[in-house]
Amino acid sequence: MSTPAEPTGVHREQVTVRRAPRLVNFGLVGVILGIVAALVLTFAFEPNQDYTRLQVFGFLLLICLTAGIALMMAVAVLLERLVGRRTLTAVADRIEVNDAAPASAPEAGDADDTTTAADPTPEGEPAGDRAARSPGAAEPDRSVDN
Repeated sequence: MSTPAEPTGVHREQVTVRRAPRLVNFGLVGVILGIVAALVLTFAFEPNQDYTRLQVFGFLLLICLTAGIALMMAVAVLLERLVGRRTLTAVADRIEVNDAAPASAPEAGDADDTTTAADPTPEGEPAGDRAARSPGAAEPDRSVDN
């Protein structure tokens, strides 16, 4: 079993922290607003003789979804510009870790062990026969259909 990686050094750095809006949330709000606007506009006017209400809703949905997403992304960019001005300067510790495994001999008991918890198949046995050894597992179908 390997030992955890040892820290090799700690460096203090000055970092700038700022808040930023999550664009995905603004996009989802734009989608919802677009759907609601398309639904309202579909039933706000008299029915058309050439198109069904479902067709009108589909046309309006394409337009309103695009407009809703574009509008909310513009709002997100404006908020990011306003909120992004307020920054905080902080001191952070960067810890460098050496992940290289030592080239030492295996621990006692590891040298002869050829199975692992993830792969309990003994050496020399095909991996396909694992299911037959598992308790409660169905027997593999070995019949040949002509």
